[in-house]
Amino acid sequence: MHKDQKLRGPVVVFGLVFHKGSFCRNAFNLLDILVVAVSLVSFVLKSDAISVVKILRVLRVLRPLRAINRAKGLKHVVQCVIVAVKTIGNIMLVTFMLQFMFAIIGVQLFKGTFFSCNDLSKMTEAECRGEYIHYEDGDPTKPVSKKRVWSNNDFNFDNVGDAMVSLFVVSTFEGWPE
Repeated sequence: MHKDQKLRGPVVVFGLVFHKGSFCRNAFNLLDILVVAVSLVSFVLKSDAISVVKILRVLRVLRPLRAINRAKGLKHVVQCVIVAVKTIGNIMLVTFMLQFMFAIIGVQLFKGTFFSCNDLSKMTEAECRGEYIHYEDGDPTKPVSKKRVWSNNDFNFDNVGDAMVSLFVVSTFEGWPE
């Protein structure tokens, strides 16, 4: 049985578009049509030189998704996942908006305040000049002369983007400095 013949039966029985139970009103049937159309086009255009054909061949990975339309239980699972993703999307939007608001507040309060000297005995930029002695691994027999550097912390509130990253790190504990 050819691929296009598998679609003819349901289209004839249910109609194509115009009434309520028609074939094209079901999203899973549209997925079926997409997979079959990709297969037919890539079958007709066999040239390896055409990049469109290569893209269509990649879309062949959608073939196993046709099984969703055959198994009712799997169809219900997929529908539940789609509803869950929509709900999670709304929650993520609210979370993003809250984080954005707090990032703006953080920029207003803390912009430029997370700079520090690599020599912890110096607290201001004016004092952070020259060199200092650093003992490697805390061993006083291994002194090393290092240049003092006034630098910004990786997590700062100098702009809204950095502030949002800092708030994300604080809220998830992911990438938190140890």
